[in-house]
Amino acid sequence: MNLPTSPSKILIFIIIPLVILSTLQHGHAKDFEKYSECLESKFECGQDFVEMSYPFWGNNRPSYCGLEGFELTCDNEKGYPTLGIDSFTFRVLNINQSDHAIWLTSSAFEDDTSLCPPVVSSTFPNKTRFGSNPKSEVIYACYDCPDGLDINFHGGLIWNEFKCLSKGVLSKGYYVAETYSEAQSQVFGQCKVQLVAPVLRQAFEEYRNNESMSLVEVLKKGFTLDYLIDEVACSACMNSSGVCGSIDEDAKRFQCLCRDGAYPVSCPKRG
Repeated sequence: MNLPTSPSKILIFIIIPLVILSTLQHGHAKDFEKYSECLESKFECGQDFVEMSYPFWGNNRPSYCGLEGFELTCDNEKGYPTLGIDSFTFRVLNINQSDHAIWLTSSAFEDDTSLCPPVVSSTFPNKTRFGSNPKSEVIYACYDCPDGLDINFHGGLIWNEFKCLSKGVLSKGYYVAETYSEAQSQVFGQCKVQLVAPVLRQAFEEYRNNESMSLVEVLKKGFTLDYLIDEVACSACMNSSGVCGSIDEDAKRFQCLCRDGAYPVSCPKRG
């Protein structure tokens, strides 16, 4: 004959599993905190905000939510988010997370679009972290050239002429949107200011068909770059309900942040 279980024994059976569960949860508290912090995707700065995920971090997203070289900062004076690439600072206009593309423009431009463009970039920057995007192309431009320079005499390509104000003086400049030869680069180098800059293809076409626009207006519209990540590892992590992140000591190596801890590639399957 089975005797009824006493209330005290029933209470013990309930308490022991709860204690074990509580211990397990506290053991993973730090990792769970990282997981929760990296779920935050909105970067607010002044009136601007962008939605971001791995590899970007900054503000309320710690470094282990992203990778080295992808830190967003806030220009509090101007009120917009910025990203530093090489020695240049760019304003972040948008991040397309599904296409892994970022839309940038230089923060060096003044409001006066009649001014000659500053040297804002040397080319598509940092090829280890970024790649060219089909919506953008590279243009070559120069100004403050010596009098009498016949820039179309060399190299075979036709350079287009533009005018802009350099230190209050009207200056003649030239641009081309094609790869140029060594002979052309020698002529290009005779001008005091040269820039090789990415631009949006659509904006550049509008400029070539609209004489009222200036080259600076094209450059101010910015350009797009593809950002490069380990897509295989990050997809495996997300497919296992994890969040892509990195080891927080150096923010260089990938790791998958899960509800119960950090793992090399993906979250383990639970029974």
